[in-house]
Amino acid sequence: MSATARLPWVAGILALLAWFGIAAREARAGVPGGAEAGRTPTTAAGAPVISEVPVRPEELGFDEIVFVKRKPYSSDHYYTDINNGTSPDRFLPGNGIYVYNLRTRLERPVVTAANLPGGKGFIGKTSLSFDAKKVVFDFRQNPGSGFRVWEVQIDGSGLRQISFPPKDEAEKAARWAGGWHTDDIHPCYLPDGKIIFSSTRCEHTVLCGGSSGLVAPVLHRMDTDGSHVEQLTRSLVSEFCPVVLNDGRVMYHRWEYIDRGARVAKTVWAMNPNGTKPQELYGMADDDTTIYMYPQPLPGSDHKFVCVGTCHFPQGGCFGSILLVDFGMGVRGRGPDPDEAGYVQGDSRYPVVNLTPQVFIPRRSEPGWRFLKEDGKRADDGEGRQGHLYTHPYPVNERQFLVSYKVNSADHYKEVPNAYALYLIDTAGLHRPVHADPNLSCWHPLPLVARPVPPVVPTSLDPRYAARNQALCVLADVQRGMEGVAPGQVKWLRINEAVPRYWSTCSGSVLQSYNYWADSSGCGMEGRAWRDS
Repeated sequence: MSATARLPWVAGILALLAWFGIAAREARAGVPGGAEAGRTPTTAAGAPVISEVPVRPEELGFDEIVFVKRKPYSSDHYYTDINNGTSPDRFLPGNGIYVYNLRTRLERPVVTAANLPGGKGFIGKTSLSFDAKKVVFDFRQNPGSGFRVWEVQIDGSGLRQISFPPKDEAEKAARWAGGWHTDDIHPCYLPDGKIIFSSTRCEHTVLCGGSSGLVAPVLHRMDTDGSHVEQLTRSLVSEFCPVVLNDGRVMYHRWEYIDRGARVAKTVWAMNPNGTKPQELYGMADDDTTIYMYPQPLPGSDHKFVCVGTCHFPQGGCFGSILLVDFGMGVRGRGPDPDEAGYVQGDSRYPVVNLTPQVFIPRRSEPGWRFLKEDGKRADDGEGRQGHLYTHPYPVNERQFLVSYKVNSADHYKEVPNAYALYLIDTAGLHRPVHADPNLSCWHPLPLVARPVPPVVPTSLDPRYAARNQALCVLADVQRGMEGVAPGQVKWLRINEAVPRYWSTCSGSVLQSYNYWADSSGCGMEGRAWRDS
């Protein structure tokens, strides 16, 4: 047999041996279906366990994933995507929403910027309808325009703009600066058919020092034709990424500023879809600078969510570690950092578990990330070049998560166009590639599968208070936490309201606070004590 004739046979044997070697390694690493499936992967500190075994639709329960393709944001803080997150080089015709098929290993476009006004706009975040037939998303046509909410059918038909500039856009812009605009971002379908989103129509600005030049959007709601826009919340600073819980409430990120410093209390809250009964889920008692962003509820749980733990700055789209949070266990503070004494991976004594401990936000420290290197040493890095970064987790089940993952640890966190790919990670630390694009990064993976529609939460406002733009404040036990104060000694309550800083406020002005008083049967209004009748 000639050497030429032997080449295919030799190549086949080598390929078969290589396959057996990979399969053995994957079995030891705990890949589903392996001989030792379920074993916890082991690796040196800072090195994720990477598996090249293809992700199969049978193990996930769906065939297709809808996702966004574009460059990273150019923002410098976690809350400035609107202000400085879309530099001119981020606007490309190929930016768009795509569907990747796990069986065929092919992708198809749903809509690209080439099909939208301007021909090369920027698409931020998407949300899938409950029947998986439509996608709602935010879109910015050019660096000087506002983000607006759009919708498209999953087959690419029915493209339409939903939100438009408010009627008083010119007046709002004049209160800010010449040529400015409002923005509508992070839309999400509600069970009653309406759309909730974050918007700067409130005209709030960030409260830090002289940062009145940075917008602070809060949650709004509108009908599917863009009408009846209403502001739902009165938060002082930014609220982002609303998502509907199984019980019909809305979970969202909120930057809390009451009795907190500027770099802490980036928390997760829930409320009714009409803005009533806001409730903190996790983060207020945390004394660290971790920002809990892009939360998603875990399937089958009413007290757990997965999110990205990112930093105040630098930014580019909220990168960091993937955190599993149990807000129902009664413990309000997270445990030790991965480089601190007493740290145990997956420690169930604490409410926050870092699924990717090779990167984290060190307590009370910034800027940037702390990476654990393969040699066991740590590296603080504000450019993200010392390790891998993650964002946009979506729970497939209680142990597997689709994420956007910075594959090359040496890549800059926001200046490499195709740095982020779609991966499947699990609670044991295993990483498996799902899809990558040679030119652009992949974001916001969502299984293309229908979901049950959560119940519509029945809520009503008391017409007496609603007519006067008031709320009834209730304190169940005034004695709780008041050691040394005798029962009956408390006669009045003082409620401090911190008011937002508006666009018309000059830079660097002092935030004012109003004092409210109330007795046991009423609450304060405009600094006067009053009694409900």
